[in-house]
Amino acid sequence: MPEARDHGPLPALLIVLTGITGLVDAVSYLEFGNVFVANVTGNVIFLGFRLGGREEATGTFVATTVAIVFFCVGAAFGGRPKLARLRHRGHLLSAGAAVQACAFVAAALIMTILGHTPALERRALIPLLAASMGWQFAIVRRVDVPGFRTIVITTALTSLVADRGQPRKQAVRKGLSIVALLLGALTGTLCIRHLATHAPLWTASALLLTIAAASFAAARERAPRAGADPSGRGEDQRRSVLTWTTVDGIPIWAANGREERPCRHRTNRCARTTKITQSNRLVSVRVSSFARGVSVSSSPSDGSGTGGPGAHERPREAVLTIPRGVAQVDFQSNYWTGLIFIIALFVGGWEFGVFGLLGTITGTVTASLLGVDRDRITLGLEGFCGTLVGVGLVLYLGVNWMTVALVIGSAVATSILTAAMRTVLDPYDLPTFTAPFCVVTLVMVIGAPSFDRVWADHRNTAPPSATDPGTAMSWHDFWQGFFNGVGQVFFQDDWYVGLIFLIGLAVASRLVAAAAAVSSLIGLLVGWWLGAQAADLGAGLYGYNAVLTGIALTGTFVALSRTGVVFAAIGAATAAALTAGITDLFNTVGGHTLTWPFVLVTWVFLAAVPLMSRLRRAG
Repeated sequence: MPEARDHGPLPALLIVLTGITGLVDAVSYLEFGNVFVANVTGNVIFLGFRLGGREEATGTFVATTVAIVFFCVGAAFGGRPKLARLRHRGHLLSAGAAVQACAFVAAALIMTILGHTPALERRALIPLLAASMGWQFAIVRRVDVPGFRTIVITTALTSLVADRGQPRKQAVRKGLSIVALLLGALTGTLCIRHLATHAPLWTASALLLTIAAASFAAARERAPRAGADPSGRGEDQRRSVLTWTTVDGIPIWAANGREERPCRHRTNRCARTTKITQSNRLVSVRVSSFARGVSVSSSPSDGSGTGGPGAHERPREAVLTIPRGVAQVDFQSNYWTGLIFIIALFVGGWEFGVFGLLGTITGTVTASLLGVDRDRITLGLEGFCGTLVGVGLVLYLGVNWMTVALVIGSAVATSILTAAMRTVLDPYDLPTFTAPFCVVTLVMVIGAPSFDRVWADHRNTAPPSATDPGTAMSWHDFWQGFFNGVGQVFFQDDWYVGLIFLIGLAVASRLVAAAAAVSSLIGLLVGWWLGAQAADLGAGLYGYNAVLTGIALTGTFVALSRTGVVFAAIGAATAAALTAGITDLFNTVGGHTLTWPFVLVTWVFLAAVPLMSRLRRAG
């Protein structure tokens, strides 16, 4: 049996696919009337029940039959020989997940706009979902990771119990696939109960897009055809093996020594070159960092590379720029963090995920077309303000086509305003932070009530204290406010969404995650000590500016030291205290607090650093 490293990240991605099975079957079984679109074996049993006269325990004969037939249709398309042209299993999984995501998005849109009636289920929803799950099953079989089928876990469960001599890693992975299916079904059920019936489908769509991007990023051109002998001893001896390596503690994907992944160093301006040897190939890894974040590039040892991504790497870099742009809201350039953030937005609501991505893509493309420095674009520094613009405007103005146009126009404006503000602030060595987003969103929201077509579907964005006044903070307010302080950076007030964001930060850096957690707690306690409304504290309204300030001043823009940590804590407390004043100021003109407290406090604190001998700027 091949070693676990032979499959690189594929087992982890297949575990996520198993969780998606639980999500989708939760929708089909609970909402479509006892029909499985993934575990079609159950539908065959249901047909037997119906023939035996127990119709109350099954779905309708038509719905059950449609699910089985379209599952087979999807599996037939997934088994087509043309897919063998994909030379790497990562490319195959990426293409399969992308196609499946399109089907899920179509089904989610139908449910969101039209709802789901029995006729609509039989004619559109069940066929779409069943075909996509059949496609997934066929693709996973061709990816050929032993023990993983993602649709059924009988094999994994049996081998976990019966195969006593199997390696520990394989046993753990099989156990995780079982847990993933359970958690997927649980998550789908909770989404249906507490959010909406279409929420699991939007969540599954986000997960599929994440899988597509991740597997594409891990794949290389020089790799075996799908279905080749995974041990590398078959007729294709050029097998590209995905493994991990490290450079100065930086985790890097390596495929015959050629893959890479952004590192997590937090310096402002540095450049160094480190050489590593992996699978008998010498690789030069150049670490370059700029105002925020870091990039890593690799080139063959013959020195023919120019330091930037080659022609074959540019599509991958273009794809990864988007999740990096989302991650840069919290100062991270790690695309895995960005992917987790995107998932969190979709969990919070499909509209936040869709409009956030729309803003990110628009801002990034605008900067590219206007000729902004390529390194800034690659690191996501031109996308994060667009992310916040998209999420903010859909929150304040609602979901409609006018909001789509306004998000696109506002994201373009933030890109231009970012360049203008850099011209003013660069001589003082101050970043723009989220100031362009604050300016553009404030102007849009203040002016919106004057335009009936813009303001017609606006949402009630009054603070929670408007309907639940009082300053006595309960334990419920406290623990939810702790997580919501992290989530409110992206306008999210569900504690579990904040938890996902915190996990994403931990993937990039445990220090950053710790800084965010402590800063959220500081903001919560400062607001409580000053007598803020308990409902607002529970919603995280006094924590998110503290979180951004704490992250910025803890090793990101100020060098990490004991004095620096105290300095960051003071900054986080100041941002929390300033929140109420700015909120009252903007309430008089119809605006919102946004991230103004963070921007103003962090500018002041960074400007003071040069005159403080025990502090220094990072880098």
